[in-house]
This record gives sequence, structure tokens and C-alpha cells, in this order.
Amino acid sequence: MMQPRTTLLRAVAVLMCFPGVLLSQATTGNLSGVVTDPSGAIVIGAEVKITNMGTRVQKTYVSNSAGFYEFPFLPLGSYEVDVKMAGFASFRQTGVEITGSARTQLFVTLKLGEVTDVVEVLDTTPILQTSVVSLK
Repeated sequence: MMQPRTTLLRAVAVLMCFPGVLLSQATTGNLSGVVTDPSGAIVIGAEVKITNMGTRVQKTYVSNSAGFYEFPFLPLGSYEVDVKMAGFASFRQTGVEITGSARTQLFVTLKLGEVTDVVEVLDTTPILQTSVVSLK
């Protein structure tokens, strides 16, 4: 009869041989970035709103003293990102994909303008994923 400890060790060894199986079970991801102005200076207090395109659920974060924003534990899917700040044109990026447990980054540069102006990014730019060694 096999001892429970031996069985556990064998199971762990098998799972270590197939790390993709463990990673494929991730159900959330992360989106973060920094908001800057055209000169590259950080923008403090910008409202960053994300919308899950499948569920229409929205979340909002205000960029901190380093211009940084972060949305941890996002359900996998496609998102729209809107950024607003007084004195700047609004920014919108659609098709931001949150996949697996990857850390997706979206750096936003706001253009000077009125709040009523909207800069919508229609062409998808490569999203930097810091936990994966490839561009999307």
C-alpha cells in the first residue's frame, strides 16, 4: 500500500512537469499603467475607468502621486479604458485584452485640450505584458 506522503510527492512532481496546466486555470488578470502629459510629466488625479465589454461592469481608479493606476483581479476578457482629467482631451482605448494571470500594462499620454474633446485610439498598439516574453 502506498503511503499518503509518497502519493502527494508524486502528484506534485507530475504537476511540476506540466506548469502550463497550472497556469491555464487562471481566471483573473491585472491591468496597470501610468498617465502622463505630452511632455512626459506624470498626471496626478486622472480618472481611469475600465469597462468589461462582455458584462458592461465598470471600475474606476484615480491615478496616484506617481501617475500610476492599477486594476488587480480583473475577470478575463476584453476591456475599454477611458481616462479623463481637467485640461486634457479624454482618452479611450478599446480592445484591451486581459488574459490569464498576465500583468497587462497600458501607458496613457493625455493630449492638451478641453474635457469635451475625446482622443479615441482605433488602431491596436502592442500591449506590454510583463509576465510573458512576447508582444500581443
